[in-house]
Parts: sequence; structure tokens; C-alpha cells
Amino acid sequence: MNYSLLLASYGLTDTDLILVGILLFMVVLLSLVIGFRSRYTRIGKSVRGCSNELKKHQKLIEFAEAKIRKYESTGSAEELEHWSGIEDELSALADLPSIEDAGEEIILRTHIAQSRKDYVDVSATKESIVVGIRDKENIPVSVIYGIPTVINPSKLIVTYKGNTLEIHAPKELLKAEEKKE
Repeated sequence: MNYSLLLASYGLTDTDLILVGILLFMVVLLSLVIGFRSRYTRIGKSVRGCSNELKKHQKLIEFAEAKIRKYESTGSAEELEHWSGIEDELSALADLPSIEDAGEEIILRTHIAQSRKDYVDVSATKESIVVGIRDKENIPVSVIYGIPTVINPSKLIVTYKGNTLEIHAPKELLKAEEKKE
């Protein structure tokens, strides 16, 4: 079949086809850019949120240090009147989540205070791990942890010891074509 005659019968020229091709290419490129921008915006918000949390924790530690220094210098128990509250806050700070790159897997450790194993749900995408917690009234709270590499979400190994949740997420192996890119 002669495509030139077919195009001419519809009133289309080769230039029209080239313009349509360029337009389609631009639409695909634009959708990719928007997708990446959305992803990086989401990651940026997550990083800023973590940074703000760390700043709050740093202020709490500095406050506790000041109270302890004042107690050491004056010997007054009045300075440590609310020590149990400070101790609880410091304990909570010790249980901040950590993400470790262990070679072939990523290990996420996080503290889950006063929650039974039955109330914890873990799921994942290739780029994040979601820890969902329900309380006794079934009110859900979810925390999304961004992962620094691509993982295999179907092969998570989840352990729950005491109040610590440990999640082993194997890294996804890249195909030969993806490595070349």
C-alpha cells in the first residue's frame, strides 16, 4: 500500500505527520518531567519534615542537658522535678527510625510504642516502606519512609521484637538494559 496516496486522500502531508510526531514526543517528555518533578517534590517535603523533626529533638536534648548541668552545679533536686518526663523524651529520641544500607538489602528499624503486633501493617512500593498502625479504636496512622534505592516490595521480611519493628527489604536487581542507560 502506498502511504503517500493514503495520506493525500485524507489531506495530510509528510509535514503534518512530522508535526504530530513531534507533538506526541513533547507530550510524553512533558509527562515524564512532571512525574519526576512530583516525585522529587514529595521526597523534598519528606526530607524537610525529617529535618524539622531532628531539630525539635536536638532542642529537647539541649534542654535536658541544661537541666542536668544546672542540677550538677546547684545540687538542687528542684531542677530535676520533671525528670521522669525528660527521661521519657530521651528514651523516645533513642528510638528514632534508622535506615541502613546493608549491601544487598535495606534495613529499616523503627520504634513502635505501646502497640501490639496485630495492629501493625507493613507494605511497600519500589521507593518506600509504609508502616501502618491502628490503635484499639481502629484509628489508622501511617508513616511513609523514603528508601534511597529501589527495593523489591514483595520480598519484605518483617520482625517485631519488644517495641522495635525491623524490616529487611532486598534491593531490586537492575536489568542489563537499565544498567546501560
